[in-house]
Amino acid sequence: MVDRDQVQKLLYTHFIVHGNHSLNDQGEVIVTGDLTLRTNLAQLPVRFAHVSGKVRCERNHLSTLEGAPLRCV
Repeated sequence: MVDRDQVQKLLYTHFIVHGNHSLNDQGEVIVTGDLTLRTNLAQLPVRFAHVSGKVRCERNHLSTLEGAPLRCV
């Protein structure tokens, strides 16, 4: 079971959401708008279902795309 409060905390700590967001039943984040990764991480701390705008993660040290949005529209 996903701790929704923990997902929210990680989202606010490591990302800037330019728009709105919600969590689906699996605890994946749905973003209506753009998403920017603000901290240098090797992997994403939350899972994203989809983002309706741009995803910015340059200047980071991601070694995997696990948790990346399954769909960007």
